Amino acid sequence: MIFICYSKADSIRVSAFVKQLLEEQISIWYDSYSINPGQDFSKEIQNGISLCSSFLVFQTSSLSANSTGVKVKEIKLAVNKALGDPSFKIIRALLDENTFDPFGGIEHRTFDLTWFDHRHPLLQRKRLRAFTDYLRNLD
Repeated sequence: MIFICYSKADSIRVSAFVKQLLEEQISIWYDSYSINPGQDFSKEIQNGISLCSSFLVFQTSSLSANSTGVKVKEIKLAVNKALGDPSFKIIRALLDENTFDPFGGIEHRTFDLTWFDHRHPLLQRKRLRAFTDYLRNLD
């Protein structure tokens, strides 16, 4: 299962990716689908990350501008899991031209980090196919 991390400001763009992942039958943990009303949001985020084999963060200008304690906490939880579990994958999906590093300069060689660049519209369809194929192999 793949944990989806994103800025709420990017909900519309990310939901298109989520829809594609679900159509491709890729198992995901996505807050809008995985947290029920009345559940403790923070606890469910922690549980979601602990259940997942991968962490997909959609990196955008919105994520950098709106990085709340929640997103920082999600990323720290994922990095800590990756440091303790070499099979846990962290994937950065670049959606725009921002230069924000959501990992705060943590030495990336200490854990498995994969990048997917979705910034160029002409290549998005081709890259999305490769992206979903890669994710299917993780699950």
